[in-house]
Amino acid sequence: MEVVLKEDFRSLGYKYDIVDVAPGYARNFLFPKGLAEMATPGIKRHVSKILESLSVKIEKERNKAKSIASDLEKKIIDISANSNEDGTLFNKLSAQQVVDALTSQTSYDICKNDIKITSPIKTFGKHIVNVRLFKDVSANVTIEVKQIEKKK
Repeated sequence: MEVVLKEDFRSLGYKYDIVDVAPGYARNFLFPKGLAEMATPGIKRHVSKILESLSVKIEKERNKAKSIASDLEKKIIDISANSNEDGTLFNKLSAQQVVDALTSQTSYDICKNDIKITSPIKTFGKHIVNVRLFKDVSANVTIEVKQIEKKK
């Protein structure tokens, strides 16, 4: 069953995307929550007109995201953490910790859902984290995990 998404939905697509889903999923989840509507020919025409009018705005946002991505890829974000005697962190680094560090060290506002940590960060040193900035624009940000200095 084809549906038009009314909002960005991470596992399916973005607002105004036409996606194919199981009929039960559409009837029991997407339609009652107002996340999608049936993709009739009239709705498809309406969506195409909306996308035409939004294309300039979308292109501006994409270009802004590309400039932010190039800026973020040049930076090294420092995060301090505690560890045990053998040098491993007590807890793995969370997406929220990365967001907090990015927000405090840059002027960009990033959501924790846009952070993708491919393998758990449990050691000191430099690690690469993927940050999604727009539908098709992401940046590989270098995170440097350092030991919290202990007071004497």
